[in-house]
Amino acid sequence: MHRHTEHWINRQKNSMQLNAVAYRGSKQIQDFVMNKFYIITNNEKDKNLEFTDRVVDYLGKRGGHCEVQLAGRQTAGPFHYTDPRKIPEETQCIIVLGGDGTLLQAARDIQAAHDKKRSQIPLLGVNLGNLGFLAEVDRQSVYQALDKLTEDVYEVEERMMLSGTVYRGDRVIGKDIALNDIVIAREGPLRVVRFKNFVNDEYLNSYNADGIIISTPTGSTGYSLSVGGPIVSPSGEMTIMTPIAPHTLNSRSIVFPAEDVITVEMGEGRHQDYEKAIRLLTDTFTYPDNLGEGKLPNVLDNIAEYYIGCCYDALHATEEAARWWEKASVGLDEPSAALYYNDQPSDTIFYQGLANAALGRTEKAARCYHQLKSFGEKHIFDEVSYDYFAVSLPELEVFPSDIKLRNTIDCKYLMALSAIGLGDYEKARDGLDEVLALQGNHQGAIEHVRYLEEMGV
Repeated sequence: MHRHTEHWINRQKNSMQLNAVAYRGSKQIQDFVMNKFYIITNNEKDKNLEFTDRVVDYLGKRGGHCEVQLAGRQTAGPFHYTDPRKIPEETQCIIVLGGDGTLLQAARDIQAAHDKKRSQIPLLGVNLGNLGFLAEVDRQSVYQALDKLTEDVYEVEERMMLSGTVYRGDRVIGKDIALNDIVIAREGPLRVVRFKNFVNDEYLNSYNADGIIISTPTGSTGYSLSVGGPIVSPSGEMTIMTPIAPHTLNSRSIVFPAEDVITVEMGEGRHQDYEKAIRLLTDTFTYPDNLGEGKLPNVLDNIAEYYIGCCYDALHATEEAARWWEKASVGLDEPSAALYYNDQPSDTIFYQGLANAALGRTEKAARCYHQLKSFGEKHIFDEVSYDYFAVSLPELEVFPSDIKLRNTIDCKYLMALSAIGLGDYEKARDGLDEVLALQGNHQGAIEHVRYLEEMGV
């Protein structure tokens, strides 16, 4: 996180980066008459701009010049809610009408413009909502506050900000600025993320947690406080790192000097990948309504069930893993030579063997593998023909030569799977290569070759 500086009436600082550095402003009483104002207003909190118009009229009667910009989500361009390029350079004070959120967005966008002159303009927050910590002035006290401005009775306070850069590998994929905090958190369902933390390129520590908050002193009373972080004087110059729901008993917030560069490196995200795989595999159990007959009766899902069990095992959910492996261990007792379109494919026996092996049933697993080997050796040279063929598409033709080749491919594939199950990986690789030589797009062979290559075979 890098550090910047923002100025307010209660002037702010601005710092930010998932690394941290600072641009400093001065803390002083202004030595000029303040009469050039710019209003950034949240029209969702000020319907029809009635309150905004009253503020403009009030300042005008006291010799002030005022322009107005509506704060709203920007659909294009580099800014979020406010376009700082519209702010006249001669502006002496920016009045933000809305709440803490409006003020935070305005401060961020103004600093993101990297305009040295505009970034020195102080901000005054006016709260139009129910509760404001940063926008301390409310509807009732706003006119008294405006009188103080025009009478030069005020003090400018600096607040530190953070500047963050997001990397994917060596490529920068995002940058932003924050007045309160930068939060790195999980996306999607519940899972634990591994964070490795570095300070000035030196390794600091690691967290297994739901997220990490990098906070400024201004943000110390926000999200950081709610997860156990310390309260820090808003005028301080420091950065606070606080884990969110860490999976350890001794993780505490750590406070760093503002000049330190903090780098947070995300773990490999394997938990996220396993959870996504479980969702995708589970989706395969439901067939689309427009898929003809849909899922046929008695069709088992050994392959998906086995891999769901593996995913839960990787997540250390051993009971759930065993439940899915138990499902996957049930199915065909032996391969079948005569397969109809709604019969269970013979290779599911391989996954029954893997499931039994995962459950510690080594003899049952070996029996599955030997069945595949025996079937392949017995039928690989069979003269195959078909005596009945049914298909929904009458233009589809299947020739006897295709059937014979398909039998050869299937037998070679089943024998290769048997070799994998029995641990003869070199023989398995040779068999899979023969399958791919006959059918280059055989998905099962492609996947198992990839598996063997990862093992160095």
